[in-house]
Amino acid sequence: MAESHLKLIDSASQSSNAHKLPLPLQQLRGQSRQFFSEKLASCFERVDDTFFDLADRAENNTEQATYFDAMRLIRLGRKGIEQRFLNAIEYAFNSLADENYQGHVERADVDDADELEVLDNEALEETIATEAMVSKLSGRCKDVLKSLVARFDFMASATVTAHNNPLGPEVICHALRDSLSELELPVRSKLVFFKLIDRYLIEEMNDWLNVANDRLREIGVLPDLEKRQRARDMARKANRLRATSARLNAASHSPLSKPNAAVHTGNEVSEASQLIDQLQEVIHQSGGDTAPGNMGGSRPTMAMDDLVALVSSLQESRAEDADSDQSMLGLIQSRLQAQGQGLRSRDHKVVQVLDQMFDQIRQQQSLAGGGFNRQLQKLEMPILRIALRDGSFFDQQEHPARQLLNEIADVAIGYSDEKDIQSDALGKGVASVIEQLGKSESVDNSALTELLLDFIALVEKERRRVLMMEQRIVDEVAASEKVNYAHRQVKALLSNRMKGRRLPRVLVAFAQEAWCRVLFMAHLKYGRDSNQWKTAVRVIDHLLYLTLNEGIPASKSKPVIETARQRLQDIAYDPYKLGRLIGGLEQLLYKSGKVVEDKQTIDTKATVAESRTESEAKPSAADSPADAGSTAPHLELVQVDKLSADLPGDSTDTESQAEKMDDDYLSLADALGRGAWVDFVDQQSTSHRCKVAGIISPPGKYIFVNRQGAKIAEISRYEIAKNIKDKKLTVLDNGQVFDRALQNVIQGIRHQRQTA
Repeated sequence: MAESHLKLIDSASQSSNAHKLPLPLQQLRGQSRQFFSEKLASCFERVDDTFFDLADRAENNTEQATYFDAMRLIRLGRKGIEQRFLNAIEYAFNSLADENYQGHVERADVDDADELEVLDNEALEETIATEAMVSKLSGRCKDVLKSLVARFDFMASATVTAHNNPLGPEVICHALRDSLSELELPVRSKLVFFKLIDRYLIEEMNDWLNVANDRLREIGVLPDLEKRQRARDMARKANRLRATSARLNAASHSPLSKPNAAVHTGNEVSEASQLIDQLQEVIHQSGGDTAPGNMGGSRPTMAMDDLVALVSSLQESRAEDADSDQSMLGLIQSRLQAQGQGLRSRDHKVVQVLDQMFDQIRQQQSLAGGGFNRQLQKLEMPILRIALRDGSFFDQQEHPARQLLNEIADVAIGYSDEKDIQSDALGKGVASVIEQLGKSESVDNSALTELLLDFIALVEKERRRVLMMEQRIVDEVAASEKVNYAHRQVKALLSNRMKGRRLPRVLVAFAQEAWCRVLFMAHLKYGRDSNQWKTAVRVIDHLLYLTLNEGIPASKSKPVIETARQRLQDIAYDPYKLGRLIGGLEQLLYKSGKVVEDKQTIDTKATVAESRTESEAKPSAADSPADAGSTAPHLELVQVDKLSADLPGDSTDTESQAEKMDDDYLSLADALGRGAWVDFVDQQSTSHRCKVAGIISPPGKYIFVNRQGAKIAEISRYEIAKNIKDKKLTVLDNGQVFDRALQNVIQGIRHQRQTA
């Protein structure tokens, strides 16, 4: 087994450190413990279902027994796992009061290869799974983790880094792994449990880290940190772009450079330059230095400046005729033929490559049929002018014109209707950029860089505004779902204990009118692992046990009734109804035949299953028909076929009602993260383009908004999977549209050369 990251803890030192922590860190430590307790509970609640399902699909009895054994071992080890993990997180927090604390330091005397050789296969599998979680969390939460490290470092005595951040991926994931170290599970079963942890804890970390960061900011811990970070990032990006721009301008004005020549760095030639050279070679083989279609060079070729002027003159007609299928190359060649001129081979290649690239861009699913096709068409001629003038356009990935195209395409994904483009700031910003590019006869890289920076600043401003709207929506839905989840848990608990039984009417009324509210408030405010929830559950279990069993002395009933009375008073339950219900319970439990000698001890943790067994094995006197006829109406027995709970929220469990879905489609649904764009067809067959603003778990509900941050839909995980299966939901790829189109063109040219 791999070396544990946990160490023996000096309890005296830790107790001292705990008090030395600044108050905000002490508070965050307690809040983090509560968060991790809830999420671990979610993992453990799903252990039985997960391993039962695996056992049900097992190929043989041995494999089935393995899964059942794993389920039993995890049950038995639950408390130890939770305690070890929570202690490790608390230790990481407390250690921040020690100025010498650095966190876990990797061994430097063993290189990675030797380390892997020492690990056995099982330990290696665990290591890979752990590091995958670390990598996933680090990538997904990069910005907020950076902010938390800065705020922790500002408050703590220790120097806080990514390695010893108590809420960082390394501390959390290694603590999780080490908390499972004493669990003697086969690696396959342990990896299943790792997957549960990944889904129900790691997946939820982003939201919690943002909450923790917001709380620290709100109480005044580096309140302007994010603003300063954004300013520094923008400054670095601007400096990098200006440096690139200056380098490109210097190269284009160098005495050694030739007009329209590709820019080389050192002895290397970029792949885009190789593309141009390959095209030139093909053209030379078919007709010398003239472009194909130039009648073997019989027509004179147009000079560079004249060609750029021609492109400018064609720009307006190209933009107006948006429905035309004629390519840029076809349009230019038609005009040249009318003038008795042709294209030089290199110019022909530049136009041809850009033509193919814009065709690829228009076919991108994120843009196809959207409102930006006309805007992209307006960009074609200005970008062609830039590419003709500047040979580095294809070479430099950081060329400002290329980055501008990528930024515009990234914005364009949110628009599915052309009329929307002029309706908000971003659409108007794109139109303004295109207009400036179209008006300028010559745009150098410095001017392009400034245009790019202004556009990025606009996008960032709009992004922050939309994110605030999205966060409010997500918070509202999360609060609503928290209420719904508490309602479902209370109803499920009471139904599990009472449904299908014959119980006194007063006990049924007490449960579904009054005690359900105590359970609900305990779950909503404190969670399922709290003492408040557990006490409330024990009270209803005691009442059921006392009701269903004869021979229980009154002395055993009084403490339960007093606890019930006190808890109902704590939630300000109606005094009149409280008195009536408590009076009915007293009459039920103190009635003749119940007050006897204490012949047996009540197990305060008796389960309902045991209560059911004893009541069925020995029918109580209250169950006899003779007694039923002689009791007061509120003591009469009623069949509990359906249990309702007088609570706010919705008790419908959409996940339990969902149809069986293939794991492949569920995996596709799980892969959807915050910020992912989709095309979604609703029940009215109306198509919407929207993105994931947040994921509420439980119950696994995805919140979708439009580009302006307005909510479009709330869809469950199973509905997402079903919509993907039915092709009603399509995930869009919004990454670097220009670069992807260029790569496709390169691959197409290579394929043509190979098959020629």
